Amino acid sequence: MWPFPRTSSGPERPGLALSLADDGAAPALRASPSLAAPCRNPLRERYIAARFCGVARGAADLRSPDAVIKAARLYFEEERSDLAVELLAIAEEESGGEPAFVLARLEILYLAADRDEFVALARRFHASHPRHEAWPEVARLGQRLAPEEPLFGSAERSLPHDHYGPWPHLPNWIRAPWDLCAEVAAADFHRAVASIAAVGALGPDLTLDDGAHS
Repeated sequence: MWPFPRTSSGPERPGLALSLADDGAAPALRASPSLAAPCRNPLRERYIAARFCGVARGAADLRSPDAVIKAARLYFEEERSDLAVELLAIAEEESGGEPAFVLARLEILYLAADRDEFVALARRFHASHPRHEAWPEVARLGQRLAPEEPLFGSAERSLPHDHYGPWPHLPNWIRAPWDLCAEVAAADFHRAVASIAAVGALGPDLTLDDGAHS
């Protein structure tokens, strides 16, 4: 799927066996192939460092959900959703399928209105984690993005936390800072005030509160 080689495990590094022998390690320890460090793919490492410059120096830097999801969110906010999605996909591979990376990727695909990729990833997520607590929310978003898709047919359309997150009606799997909520609320307030002002002169019995709820 991605234009770089995947991580691979190779034979034991010669230098590793030599250093263990020099340290007087037991013969069984020296001979155990399970203790050999995996050989990273140099081409993949260079690709990651170049593709995500300033975010990761190699695959090992992509195993922290907090750091990776934050970087992906910033890519998305800079209108570079392709980098955000790719970063999360590589991180998922490196972590052995960490659901947090998949959920963040699904949310970005939803925000980017990428129907086909969202459906494909949601189908894979459901196959891998059929009882995951986040599935009803994935299906709810899927209903909105792809209402004709049978995969999402049994989802509930409204959940108790329907309005949580910095973007209304989203679960915040991309872990956006909550202070964005205040900005969204302020923008809604200013739009409401502007709408009232556009009406013209307020009647003597019409209050600001009345207008806001009209």
